[in-house]
Amino acid sequence: MLKKIANNSKIYIIKCFLTPMLIALGVILSAYVLFHSQITLLMNASDRLTFAGESEEDIYNQAIQPIIEKTEQLVDMENFNYPLYGDKFAELSIGSLSKNNEPVLNCDDYSQLKYGWGRAYATRYPGEGGKIVMAGHSYKNKNLTDIKIGAEITLKTTYGTFTYRVTETKIIKATDATIMKADDSKEQLVLYTCYPANQIGTDKRFVIFSELVKGPKLINIPFQ
Repeated sequence: MLKKIANNSKIYIIKCFLTPMLIALGVILSAYVLFHSQITLLMNASDRLTFAGESEEDIYNQAIQPIIEKTEQLVDMENFNYPLYGDKFAELSIGSLSKNNEPVLNCDDYSQLKYGWGRAYATRYPGEGGKIVMAGHSYKNKNLTDIKIGAEITLKTTYGTFTYRVTETKIIKATDATIMKADDSKEQLVLYTCYPANQIGTDKRFVIFSELVKGPKLINIPFQ
């Protein structure tokens, strides 16, 4: 009887120590997997000057290459080759501000915004039916605050041309990340830049909200 009690006590003690250790080990392993996946993602999505061997001139030359306009009203995305990080995939125009065919790159890296607008990597692509967020340097967009409600913004992509109408503008704090929050209830194009444009290191952002009014219909969109 005493031997049985002793054995049970040993099992209880082992469980008391082993269970927390296993839980802690699981947490550590989960954290490592998450950390490793994030590092891999950052390496894959980091500056292509390092990982693709492209020079500043290569990226500049790609940015100035015109997008060939597509006129199809139904676009099958099943076999579409999405742009790599840093690739130019669209041109942005705002007729009312005399902004025409400005390059849009598939990145929001600060160093690459000097070539044009950058699509926030975790947001949608034009035509996918959700929120697309793009950033631009204020020194290249000093007249952006002159835009009016109802003005049209055009995105000419490698797979079709999309038109958006401005519905709202606002000034937010640089720490306000709500504009990045996913919203698939309707297609929106959100543009933002530092505010005011004549300051360096400002803690505010000028934001333009617009909604899709015209563009081709996409089918077989991945991950939807």
